[in-house]
Amino acid sequence: MLRKYRVRPLVFIFLGLLIAACGRGAETPIEVTETIIPPTNVSTITPIPTEEPPTIPADTPIPTITLTATETLVPPPSATATQLPAGFKVVPSVVGLHYLDARQVLLNAGFTFLYSDVFELDQPFGTILEQYPVAGSVEKTGETIFLYRAFQAPGMWVGDKCRQLLITTTSGKLLFGVYLREGDVYEIKTDFRYGKTSIFDYRMVLLDSFKNQEADYLIFEPEWTAWYVLSLGPYEVSQSELDKYPDGVPSGCLWVHLLEE
Repeated sequence: MLRKYRVRPLVFIFLGLLIAACGRGAETPIEVTETIIPPTNVSTITPIPTEEPPTIPADTPIPTITLTATETLVPPPSATATQLPAGFKVVPSVVGLHYLDARQVLLNAGFTFLYSDVFELDQPFGTILEQYPVAGSVEKTGETIFLYRAFQAPGMWVGDKCRQLLITTTSGKLLFGVYLREGDVYEIKTDFRYGKTSIFDYRMVLLDSFKNQEADYLIFEPEWTAWYVLSLGPYEVSQSELDKYPDGVPSGCLWVHLLEE
């Protein structure tokens, strides 16, 4: 038969007090205290006293620095003679010489020459005005050098007055210089019976012509204002005919008319 034990009320009271004490301890917060540990070996920075910069008066001149350029002279290159190929020579300059002197210079240098007359009033007759090839060119020995030679001609007027034509040599041409203006129209007329009547520019480039046996005039309108050259011939007469007229054989007239629009 089992024995029944009684739990006494005193035991329950004791347990209740114990549980209440534990509950109050759990509700009480734990306070945390921070402890600051001072640093060790801390160096102390001592400020350095600063000095104020010196004060420069406003009227103190500012010194200038002058740079001296040193000129370096470069020696000129030395001339080196160039050997010309066999059979070649340098063309000499003959511009400004009389054509007889120019001819001799070219012959001595081993060249030949050919003249072309240019109507030029400012240079003496026979002066070489230009040459081609130019001086300093290297050309074959025996090459032809073209020379432009100055010549003058009697002046011809514009108007109704006849210019009398006189032949003073057994052969040749009659040449006259005439000043014509751009934009005007001219009639060039003659009764000269030999060869042609031609008009050239100042470098003797043919501009127009007609045969004197077939016509007696031409109409010419210049492209620019300048001197032009009228050429009549060639002609041939006998010496006996020249002897009859010591001042020249009369051979007709030449007119240059300005045509009105």
